[in-house]
Amino acid sequence: MSIGSNLAGISFSGIGSGIDTESIISRLMQLEALPIRRLQQQQAQITQQLGVFGAFRGRVSALSSAANSLNSASAYNPSKASSSATDVATITASSGAVAGIYDLKVYQLAQSEKVSSTAQSGVGSALNMTGTFSVNGKSISVVAGDTLTTIAQKVNSAGAGITASIIDGGTDRGYLTFAANDLGAKNVIRMSDTSGSVLGSLGLSSTSLRTPISGGAASYGLSSSTAKFKDVLSFGDFTPMNVTINGAPIAVTADDTLETLKTKIDGAGLDVTATIVTVTQNGEQVKRLEVTGATTNFGTEGDFWLRLGVLKRSNELVAAQDAKFQIDGVAMSSSSNTVTTVIPNVTVNLLKANGTTPERSTLSISRDTEQTKKTIKTFVEAYNAMADFLEQNSGFDKATFEAGPLFGNSIVDQVESTFDGLLFGNVAGVGGAFANLTQLGIGVDEKGKLTVDDTLLDQAIAGDPDSVGALMRSIGTTTSNDLVFVSADAKTLASPLAGYDVVITQLATKGVFTASTEQTLSTTGGEVLTFSGSLIGSTSYQLSIGAGLSQSQVRDLINNDSKLKDLVSAEIVSGKLEVKSKRFGVNGGFDVVSNLDAASNNSGIGKDANKGTYVAGVDIAGTINGEAATGNGQFLTAKSSGTNKNADGLQLQYTGNSLGSVGQVKFVKGVAAKAIESASIFLDTVGGIFTANDQALQAQFDDLSANIDTLQLRLEAKQQELKQKFAIMDRTISQLQAQQSRLGAILRS
Repeated sequence: MSIGSNLAGISFSGIGSGIDTESIISRLMQLEALPIRRLQQQQAQITQQLGVFGAFRGRVSALSSAANSLNSASAYNPSKASSSATDVATITASSGAVAGIYDLKVYQLAQSEKVSSTAQSGVGSALNMTGTFSVNGKSISVVAGDTLTTIAQKVNSAGAGITASIIDGGTDRGYLTFAANDLGAKNVIRMSDTSGSVLGSLGLSSTSLRTPISGGAASYGLSSSTAKFKDVLSFGDFTPMNVTINGAPIAVTADDTLETLKTKIDGAGLDVTATIVTVTQNGEQVKRLEVTGATTNFGTEGDFWLRLGVLKRSNELVAAQDAKFQIDGVAMSSSSNTVTTVIPNVTVNLLKANGTTPERSTLSISRDTEQTKKTIKTFVEAYNAMADFLEQNSGFDKATFEAGPLFGNSIVDQVESTFDGLLFGNVAGVGGAFANLTQLGIGVDEKGKLTVDDTLLDQAIAGDPDSVGALMRSIGTTTSNDLVFVSADAKTLASPLAGYDVVITQLATKGVFTASTEQTLSTTGGEVLTFSGSLIGSTSYQLSIGAGLSQSQVRDLINNDSKLKDLVSAEIVSGKLEVKSKRFGVNGGFDVVSNLDAASNNSGIGKDANKGTYVAGVDIAGTINGEAATGNGQFLTAKSSGTNKNADGLQLQYTGNSLGSVGQVKFVKGVAAKAIESASIFLDTVGGIFTANDQALQAQFDDLSANIDTLQLRLEAKQQELKQKFAIMDRTISQLQAQQSRLGAILRS
């Protein structure tokens, strides 16, 4: 550019002080700012690149998500289910459900028990009652100033598994209700006065016959007359005791059956007759106990007759009951209206019932091959969306010489070559009928986009869905029944054909607590065992041991407790009570302590420093493929920090008892699994290629910003310098003009 052209636009408004210095400086600054504008243009290009790469990352992420769906076993064995009467029942099926048609009849829905007090003076009036009562094993203390409202609050705070509510009907019409939180006959509310008569005064302890018959009463109908009460009714925490008929005692336990109870009644010398009869209830033939006599009065000890269904609460609003239904004529029962165990991998929600004429629905389950096809096509569409994006942004126009923002970019080349290689190559070791995608009808067109032959794909899915899944998924198999493949992640590499060798150096064990003293006498009562630790949870759990229990009954009390039965098991070993965790490893740790010193007339667990001994469980330890692994119970996960990371993320379960080499696990990655693995290389937020590229571009942007800031400072300094120079020039010209005026005046004079 010539000097003349650089100065174009500079104008002079006159001589001396009449010069337009601001315009001159502004024009000069524009020329000085040209390098800054060039840097800002470079920043704009980087911003555009960041946006394009962000969109590119989104396309790869969508492809990874679609591949993740294909990497699930459920994608190749989906089922669809329908109910002919959705007001009677609805049905859902998960992967693995077997096709079939079922005739459903619903006689009875599961309900939670609800009882009410008699009418009281009001919900906020002091009841002037004192005493203590037990609700589902939780003790509630009542003082004279308590109202229905405060009693309800105390019950709700006790965590007894029930909800207490109040109904305010006005003066002398206040009611307290108790409702069990859980459905089913086993969740009948257990309550009794332990001191005073609060429940009796509230009308909550009065009873009447549930099923009156001529001259007596009948029990619940049970599926078998030899089934133990604890297995079929709410008897899990029942303490052996004497119950009464017409005031005469009969010793009963949770292990009794209808047969043994009949024998005990017959042998008690009572003026009653016990009979086991067969009746039809809810479309099923059941056994029930019938007790008849001139007078038949049943006691309320331990709620035994309530649990057996002979009695009911007089103010019972809703009875606790199980759902009763038939599937293809087979009688079933469930404590919940959501039934998950009758048809494998199927959930049936019961909604409507009729005890006389059962509600009916036809349940249909079939393989949903269309869902598998849809999942595969979603993957194809995600790949094609990425291909379209790259075509639009990496092209070159030969006529205009304009290039897309991704033209010639090495990351684009890497992504394309990576996915092209894994999509169209053979997958070794899959073991199924298909070795590559073309055998499923998936091809590629002239633009590099995937195509689908619907006929071939339909045939493959319908004919051999397992082989389709084997081609797509990550699949692990082992050489030992004691060794189970659990999972792997994107970092796990496919194993050699022989598999990864698994070496166990330490077996997982369970925590065991052994009482310090052998129990040889019946318990005297008053003992409370407190369980705590990671196995139990953040809140400790207490178990009360009543009087008159043998050592085996104490053991059964622990094993049948509603909470403990799923966490620990109790046994008698070498004469002492032994409590063992049901969970392997450190996370199965627990502690138990008694409030009593160990003695021959209690559990023998003891308290403080003299309590029994505890041996903590340990986690499994070993290696996979010679790589370090982390144990958690019986689960072993490869987690290497060294250079050998082939099996990293592979998780196995070992249930055997041997140390050393216990077998091999063969791990194969199918097409979808490899796609996830490849995508992770690009998408990893820490060391991924997209992240590294973004960081590099951002660093360039920041460097340009720093250069712009430096040039801006120089420009500002230059502007100040020019202003000073032009100011001096202006003053000098003004002085010269003044001198000129004076000289002219002298000459004229």
